[in-house]
Amino acid sequence: MPYLGRVPAAVPVTADDIPNNSIDASKLVDGSITIADIADDAVTADKLANSINSAIAANTAKTGITSGQASAITANTAKVTNYNQTKTDIDALGIAASSITGALPAISGASLTGLTSSQMPTGSVLQVAHTNPGTGENYWTNSATWHSVGTIAITPNSTSNKVFLLASCPGVWLGANTSHTSFRIMRGATQVAYSRYICSNSYVSSSSWFVANLLMNHMDTPSTTSSTTYSMEIKTDATGAVYAPNGEGEFTITAMEVQG
Repeated sequence: MPYLGRVPAAVPVTADDIPNNSIDASKLVDGSITIADIADDAVTADKLANSINSAIAANTAKTGITSGQASAITANTAKVTNYNQTKTDIDALGIAASSITGALPAISGASLTGLTSSQMPTGSVLQVAHTNPGTGENYWTNSATWHSVGTIAITPNSTSNKVFLLASCPGVWLGANTSHTSFRIMRGATQVAYSRYICSNSYVSSSSWFVANLLMNHMDTPSTTSSTTYSMEIKTDATGAVYAPNGEGEFTITAMEVQG
C-alpha cells in the first residue's frame, strides 16, 4: 500500500482490527480449538451430527447395562412403576431381597383373594355346616329300632379331606323298659360312629322318667367331593316311650371340613 512519509511502526493485530464474519474455517489451524475453549451448554442439538441425535433419542447406546436389560428398557417389560407384577418380573430386575429395606405398605384384608382350599395347611378348617332344628319333640313308643333325630349335608373340597362331626341331643326315657340306649352317626347308609349303652334306665320303676343328653363326636373320611349327608340316630334295646329331642333342649349337629 503506498504511503507518504515514514513507514508506520509494526503493531500487533487485535480482535478489534478484524471485521466480523471475516475469518472462515480455512484460516484456522487444525486442533487450535480445544474442548476447554467451548463454553458449557454452548453446543445445541443443531450442531450435532444426525447420527448422534438419533442415538440419543432412541437411547440405543444404553452404556453400562447388558443387552438383555437394554431390550427390557426398550420394550418396557420391567415396568418399574407398575406394582401389579409377579415374582418372576421382580426377579428379572435382579433386586436382591437384602436390598429391600423399610416397612412394607399396609395390605387390606379385602385384597387377600385367590387363596384356595388346597393352599391351606393340614388341619385347617375349610368350611362349617351346622343345623339346629329347635326344641320340637320326637316321640316313639317302640324305640327298639333306629330313629333319625336330624341330618346335615356338607360338600368336601377334596377326597383327601376329613369331616369332623359334633352331635348333641337331649332325651327323655319313660319306664324301665327303655334301658340300654344306643346312639350312632350315619353317612348315607354307612354307620361311621356308634356308642352302645350310653344310658340305662334299668333300676327305676316303669313310671319313672329318665333324662340324659346324648353327645358324640367323630372324625370321618368320606373320600368324596360330592354332597354328603350325615344323620344322627338313636334306639333302645327294648320297647318304651322315648322323647328325643325332649322338647326342653335343642338337637344340634355340626360338620366341619378339615384339610387332610
